This record gives sequence, C-alpha cells and structure tokens, in this order.
Amino acid sequence: MSQHNHRDSSKTVPHYEDSWEIGNFINKMNLSFYEGNIIKYICRYKKKNGVEDLIKARNYLNQIINNLDVEDFS
Repeated sequence: MSQHNHRDSSKTVPHYEDSWEIGNFINKMNLSFYEGNIIKYICRYKKKNGVEDLIKARNYLNQIINNLDVEDFS
C-alpha cells in the first residue's frame, strides 16, 4: 500500500501550498474546530474561493461570538 505524502500531492494545487504549515499552526495553538476553520479560510481565500471563503470564516467567527458568555469579557 502506498503512503500518501501530503506535501508532495499538494504542490499542484495553489491553495494547498501552505496547508501543512497552517495545520501545524492550528494544532500547536490548540485551536477549536471553529477557530481552526477561521484560520484556514482566511489563509486560502485569495487562492481558492475568494469572498466565499471569507464568508465561511465570518460564519465560524459568528458561531464563536454567539456561543460566548458576554459576562466573561466584562
């Protein structure tokens, strides 16, 4: 069975060029699912889906905001 090397296969698709480093950053920072997706969509929007990715990032940010307890930040 062949091993899938993410770095090798990602070289052909521009929006995947930095995905390995972005994934490592998300893991090292121990970000939540929503936070990680915000970072992912912000980092790739220029190379992949433009405004659509920014809207996705905004939707995840809104989820975080909606789940916050306002008293935690007063």
